[in-house]
Amino acid sequence: MYQWIVCLLLSLTVLTASAQEQRSLSLAILAYSPDVTTVLRYQTIVDELARKLPDYELELKVVGTDSLEHQIDRYQYDLLLLDPVHYLKLRSSGSLSGALLTLRRGFKGQTTSLLGGVMFTREENQKIRLDNLYQYPVAASAPEFLENYIAQIYELKNLGFLLPSKEALVRYDDAEQVVQAVLAKEQEVGFVRTGVLERLAREGKISLEGVRILNQQYLAGYPYLVSTRLYPEWAFVANSRVDSDVTREITAALLNMSLSSDEARHYGVYGFMPSLDYLPVENTLKDLSLPPYEERSLGWIDFLKSYAVYFLLANIIALSLIFLSWNTYRQNKYLARVVRQEKQAQLLLARSNQQLDALLSSSPTVIYSLDPEQFTLKFISSNCFHLYHKTAEEIKKTRNWWQKSIHDDDLTRILASFRQWRMDGFIGTLTFVYRLARGNDWVWIEDRLQALRNDDDEVTLLVGAISDITDRHLNEEQLELWASVFANAREGIAITNPSGDILDVNSAFSRITGYSRYEIIGQNPRVLNSGRQSKEFYQEMWRQIVSVGFWEGEIWNKRKDESIYAQNLTVVAVKDAEGRVSHYISLFSDITRQKRNEEQLEHIAYFDSLTGLPNRTNLTNTLDQQITHSAQHGTKFALAFLDLDGFKEVNDTFGHDTGDLLLIDVAQRMLDTLGEDSTVARFGGDEFVLLLPIKFSLTEVESKLERLLVSLAEPFRVSGATLHISASIGVTYYPQNRMIEADQLIRQADQAMYQAKISGRNRLKSFDLSQEDILVEQHRFYEELQQAYEQEQFCLYYQPKINMRTREVFGYEALIRWRHPTRGVLAPAAFLPAMTNQPLELEVGHWVIKTALQQIEAWQKQGYRQGISVNLAGYQLQQPHFMSELQEIILGFTPEVVHALELEILETSAIEDLATVSGVIDACKDMGIKVSLDDFGTGYSTLSHLKELSVDMLKIDHGFVRDMLDDKNNLAIIKGVVGFADAFSLEVIAEGVETPEHARRLLELGCELGQGYSISRPMPAHRVLEWYDEWIHADVESEQCAN
Repeated sequence: MYQWIVCLLLSLTVLTASAQEQRSLSLAILAYSPDVTTVLRYQTIVDELARKLPDYELELKVVGTDSLEHQIDRYQYDLLLLDPVHYLKLRSSGSLSGALLTLRRGFKGQTTSLLGGVMFTREENQKIRLDNLYQYPVAASAPEFLENYIAQIYELKNLGFLLPSKEALVRYDDAEQVVQAVLAKEQEVGFVRTGVLERLAREGKISLEGVRILNQQYLAGYPYLVSTRLYPEWAFVANSRVDSDVTREITAALLNMSLSSDEARHYGVYGFMPSLDYLPVENTLKDLSLPPYEERSLGWIDFLKSYAVYFLLANIIALSLIFLSWNTYRQNKYLARVVRQEKQAQLLLARSNQQLDALLSSSPTVIYSLDPEQFTLKFISSNCFHLYHKTAEEIKKTRNWWQKSIHDDDLTRILASFRQWRMDGFIGTLTFVYRLARGNDWVWIEDRLQALRNDDDEVTLLVGAISDITDRHLNEEQLELWASVFANAREGIAITNPSGDILDVNSAFSRITGYSRYEIIGQNPRVLNSGRQSKEFYQEMWRQIVSVGFWEGEIWNKRKDESIYAQNLTVVAVKDAEGRVSHYISLFSDITRQKRNEEQLEHIAYFDSLTGLPNRTNLTNTLDQQITHSAQHGTKFALAFLDLDGFKEVNDTFGHDTGDLLLIDVAQRMLDTLGEDSTVARFGGDEFVLLLPIKFSLTEVESKLERLLVSLAEPFRVSGATLHISASIGVTYYPQNRMIEADQLIRQADQAMYQAKISGRNRLKSFDLSQEDILVEQHRFYEELQQAYEQEQFCLYYQPKINMRTREVFGYEALIRWRHPTRGVLAPAAFLPAMTNQPLELEVGHWVIKTALQQIEAWQKQGYRQGISVNLAGYQLQQPHFMSELQEIILGFTPEVVHALELEILETSAIEDLATVSGVIDACKDMGIKVSLDDFGTGYSTLSHLKELSVDMLKIDHGFVRDMLDDKNNLAIIKGVVGFADAFSLEVIAEGVETPEHARRLLELGCELGQGYSISRPMPAHRVLEWYDEWIHADVESEQCAN
């Protein structure tokens, strides 16, 4: 009994030990050079497996390439993580199963299961290119690995470049030494795997700005710098002896594993995914004839296997000869059967050749063969005509046809590669890319050449396949072009994924924002948020991007240094073939300076440069708003027109500088007296307009204005002098018994001020609302104008426009006149205001355009070709049917006549309805009609306004030109207009050039074009040619006098 118990215990011990031995697994990690970093990198995998699979005891072993193959044959390792090359080598020996998983790496939140090779040099080393790289030593570590050396060599070969020799390879222990050697100028070129440069940059050991990538590939979504095509990452495999249930458990655990170790993430290890196809690696190794696909020498066994048939045939012949004497009949019968079989074989061969020829004819690839000694053409498929525009027979008869068909710029490179291939013994596949002559055109060709060998390993034939890759080459050039545009664009460009993570930016992005490419990649554009835009602003932006596919507008963002800048931004959603958003592209430019200039110009446009008070334009806008507010809320206000008494005497006595200082003090005293609830605007010169709210009664307003009169009558101390002035004020009130507009209110207050002046000055007068008779007179005058139009009393006068520097006449402006039966010829100011915004204004406007076209046509028939510009009223321009009516007018005229017409649009009319006017201008230019902006400066257009209006010329208002010699403000405005025109590449012309001094000063400011009384007064049409002869004659005389 005791013996049985002992035996049972021993059996249990053995079984337990056996069970424990079955649950113990070894995991081998192949390393370039085994060290502690490899353990840190992959220890997390072992720890995670141990946690998920407690029934297994896992042992991590880091091995080198030398010991790996020896140990695997003895089944020392159960599970292995191998690079693609060693995986295929060991798999070919039958020691391993197929790949179970593929390693997944990552960088900045992006993961990939693909690897590649990187060819690099220093950024300042511009002499190294792909075509001369073979001339330099190459630094690399562990070159037997695909990603360290093989992928780079294969890429150079496929591109048709000479390869570095084996002697040029300089080995280093690890990739970091390779990088440091190149950057330290010990070596010129380095080969490393993808991810190495990024890791060293992240560790602060190098700066990527000092590295230049050779043959850099721009692959969307790939997180690493890369020079080659991509291959599957390292493979996770099991020894063939490991039970399939165990491998399934291990595989499932690894697929569900989430690595969070800092060490693993630091080296880019993120986990595993189902195995990828390693066929690309096999093809690469086969093309390079590398293990396990290297060509082997023919052994005796192979030789016997290959020639066994011939040995057997020899024996049969020998036996046949022996029995020939007594087996003649049977031999003859046998020979007849052989002949019959030969004929059948020839028939089958002919049919096979026909099928092959039909197959080749339908193929886009041309097949050919060359003699390996003389390189003469032995065969070319009949489908060669579509590529060469020659038949196969014509090509065979052409001496050196192959060399003659290649472009001269490619021939030297092709021949050098061919000679190198020949010197290497025709090993592998030689791939050319070159231009091929096809008729009078050139097409891009890919030519792949291989050697056929006999059983003695002798090259018997060179076989090639030629494919037309013109479309692919053009696509590659297009991609290179877009890459160049991306890199060199002046606008900043950012590309994000659908989640908003930045994938790439160009150098302009870094220049504008201050963030380098490597700082911003992986970030969200929200890091640029300045806080100036509301949440609703961004919601509306994205609503439009989602619904329309793009958004464009201005936005304020923040640079890396916290400074705020303005940008003009366009965001476009890029969709894939299935209509889903794959990327967002942002294009922006820095418009901070433009915005500041606009703010300055807007301030100049709306505020008086001397006193800082609102100017006339600002006052009109404010008054319009006040009238609207009064109508909506029932409020009341007073409008006062103030003119200084005695100011002219101060200017005459003390000078304009003292007068300007006095105006500044007057403005401040008015502001102090009236308080913050009142508006004080400078209307011009020594005239001011006051806007005062009426809270209780008219008495409070009159009391405040009386206090202002007293305040202004007190002495002013300016530049050491005591000055005495007073003021006359006219006031009117709103609302009134009838509808009234802003300009009418101003005229009422102005008239009341005039009454105060003539009543003795230094007093206040209110406007008398009883003057309604004026309205009756205006109506009567309008009826008279209608009658004048019907009786054809209107006519056009023409004022020449010249180049004041060269005296060349380049056109005329048509100006309307009224030949009044009793009052004579009247200027536009005497009657045009009465028809403003009335139906008669539209009729007269159409008549002016048609009359100008008729005059152009008449001049052209006389050999005088000059353009005519006509003024368009804002009311006419804003009519919905204006363009159709204009097209109807020009219908009866030739294009030469129409193209000589120019339309002048008032600036104030243009900015009142910018969208409508912009559309009209574009339509006119499509018809060949030029457009200019008239009275420019009176409406104070901004840069953004001018950008919307595609006009050809700016016309400076005559009021600014007339007073430019005395008024600094007018001079500043003219300078600004000339600057506007220069900024937008527009011509600029000055109206009102009344004296030679005006012309001289305008030329100094850069304004060469002008019109005015100094040149010629407006004249009737029959005087124009006579005036032109006189002008030319005077010009000739002045040149003769000068000579």
